[in-house]
Amino acid sequence: MSSKSERGSIGEKKTIAQVAALAHVSVSTVSLAFREHGPISDRMRSHVLQVADDIGYTGPDPIAHSLKSGSMGIVGVAIAEQVVHAFDNPITTETMNGLSAVLDDNGYSILLLQGGASVDQRTIKRLSAVPLDALIFMSRGEPFVDLLRLARTHHIPMVGVEGPYADDVSVVEISDREGMGELADHVQGMGHRHVGVLMRTTRLGYSGPPGPLLPIAAGLRDIGNVTIRGRLEAVAERFPDAVRVEAAARDVNAGEMAARALLSSDPRVTVVMAQNDLLAVGALRAAEALGLRVPEDLSVTGFDGLRLSWMTRSLTTMRQPLEERGRSAGKLASQLISNPQNIQRVKFDTVFVPGDTLAAPRLA
Repeated sequence: MSSKSERGSIGEKKTIAQVAALAHVSVSTVSLAFREHGPISDRMRSHVLQVADDIGYTGPDPIAHSLKSGSMGIVGVAIAEQVVHAFDNPITTETMNGLSAVLDDNGYSILLLQGGASVDQRTIKRLSAVPLDALIFMSRGEPFVDLLRLARTHHIPMVGVEGPYADDVSVVEISDREGMGELADHVQGMGHRHVGVLMRTTRLGYSGPPGPLLPIAAGLRDIGNVTIRGRLEAVAERFPDAVRVEAAARDVNAGEMAARALLSSDPRVTVVMAQNDLLAVGALRAAEALGLRVPEDLSVTGFDGLRLSWMTRSLTTMRQPLEERGRSAGKLASQLISNPQNIQRVKFDTVFVPGDTLAAPRLA
C-alpha cells in the first residue's frame, strides 16, 4: 500500500510514471495493464490497476496520444440491440460486411458500442476513454438519444444508417416508405382489400408475446423508429382499414407467433405484409401450421431482399442494397474524418422482387 506522501496532495493530477514507481514496474507495463488485451499476466494487471486505483489514476490520456498521432485509427459502431441479437440478423451482418471492408481499406479498426435511446455506463466509459475518429450509428430507425448527445460533447463526426436525422449527422438511408408503398401497390393491384401487417418490434430486448391487433394507423406519431413508422404509413395510405400486430422480436419465431395472433384475431386477412423477410418467413410457417396454402389461401410479402440459402420459397419482397449501404457509411465516415464539415445524405432505392408468395385473393 502506498503512503500518503507517495500519493501526492489532494487535487494533484496523477501520472502513469507515479503508478509505475509505486507498482515497481515500467511505464510500458502500466500502459499494458490498462488495455483489454496484451502480453501481461492477469496477476500483474490486477496489481497495477490496484495501485492506480489507490492513488486515483484513471488511465493513460487517450486525447494526448491522439494529438501526437493525429488519429486513433478507431471508428465506433453503435448498435441498438445486444451484440448476440444484432449479429444473428442477416441485415446487420451484410451491412457490416460492406462497412468493415471500407474501414479496413482506409486503415481504421472498429469499436462496437451498444446504444439505443439510453446508454449504459460501460458505453459511456468506452466513449470517454477512447477518442474515436468517427461514430457510425447502425440505427435502422432507433433514436440513440444519449449516445448522440455524448458524441456531440466529444466532437466526434457522426454517420447514421437510417438515422438519426440531424444537421450534424451524415445519413445513409433507404427508400423505406417509397419501397413499402410500391409493394402495397402490387398487393392492391392483385385485388387484396383485407391486409394485415407484421410490424417490426419497437421493444428491443423484450421477450413477451406479440402485441395486440390494432388499426394500421393507431398511434403512429408515438412510434419513434422512423423506419417502422414510415413503412406503416405507406401501407395506411393505400389500405386505411388494414390491421397490424407488433412482433415480439425481429426473427422468424417472432414472425410466426405474430402471424398466428394476427390471423386468429382477424380471419378476413388475405395478405400478410411483414416489415422484414424474417418475419415473413415466420408468417409462412404460421400459414402452414394453420393449414393455409400460400398463395392460394393467404399471400405473404416481406421487405429487405435477404439471400437466405435455406429458404424453400421465392418470397415476394423489396430488396435493398445492404452491403452497399454499409460501404457508403464507411466512405462517409472516412470523408468526415478528413473534413468534419462535409455532412452528406445518401439515399438508396429499393427494388421489387416478385416471388411465388403473392397472388390474387380467392374472394376479391
